[in-house]
Formats: sequence, C-alpha cells, structure tokens
Amino acid sequence: MSTGVDLATVTGFLREKGVAEYKIPLEVVRVDELPRTPAGKLDRRALETLLEQSAVAADAAAQTLSSYDEALALVQAHTATLLGREPQRIAPHANFRSQGINSLLGVRLGNLLAEATGLPLPASLAFDFPTPAAVARLLTGQTSTDAASAMAAGNA
Repeated sequence: MSTGVDLATVTGFLREKGVAEYKIPLEVVRVDELPRTPAGKLDRRALETLLEQSAVAADAAAQTLSSYDEALALVQAHTATLLGREPQRIAPHANFRSQGINSLLGVRLGNLLAEATGLPLPASLAFDFPTPAAVARLLTGQTSTDAASAMAAGNA
C-alpha cells in the first residue's frame, strides 16, 4: 500500500502552493477506498476501523533506531525540514523554541517522528523533551536528566 505519499511530501507540496500553516494537516493516512454506507454516505465507523488498522500496520513497518546518533540525526533532519534549514544547523542541545519551533511546529515534529519511527509520541513532545538530544534519547529508550527535568517542570 506504499505510494510514496507521506506527511513530509504533503506538507512540502502544500507549502509550495502557499497554503496557510494552520491548514496543513498534522497527519496523513492513505486508504484504498473510503468505506460507504448502503446509502452511499461515508461510513465513519468503518473509516475509524481502517485508521486503527493503518496505525497497527505503521507500527509494524516502523523504522528501528539502534543508536543515539541515528536517532539524533533523524530528529535533526525532521526539525530542519520544518524550519527550512540544513540538518547540521540544528543544535542538539539548544531548545526547540530557541531554534524556531513554535507550538504548531512542535506538534508537526512529533507527528513526523511518530510516522518515521512508528512510536506513539505525545503531541507535546517538543515541550516535554525540549531539545533534539532529549528527543533522541527518548526514541532510543535511554533515560535523560533533561527529559526527566522537562517532564517534572511540565507537571509542576
């Protein structure tokens, strides 16, 4: 069912067309055909089931990150894509906000990384784990004092 259309492709295309940032989807799911009721209307329950099955399939096809460096490169690449920069210009220990990631872009970053890794990531990822290094540690399952501090500060 792979067509080469993913969130990054759709986002890039819509940005080229000048679509307002708030109108760009945060998630893209491909289905072969929309389920219909006998009356020809969209069958929302069947669509929900298809979306759940799609999520399970995406988890199975997820990218496996074996090292911190690999995870960091992935985070930097997706952050750079969102900001229109080169990945090497994304500082691993600088917080996302100081690098230009606002709340909307933070959600987009989480969605891009979730799509790339198949991991269930929170919408607040860029705020709970405020640096590329902290997110990379999360993606590889390493504990992080930065991440723990960020989580504690967010819960306080």
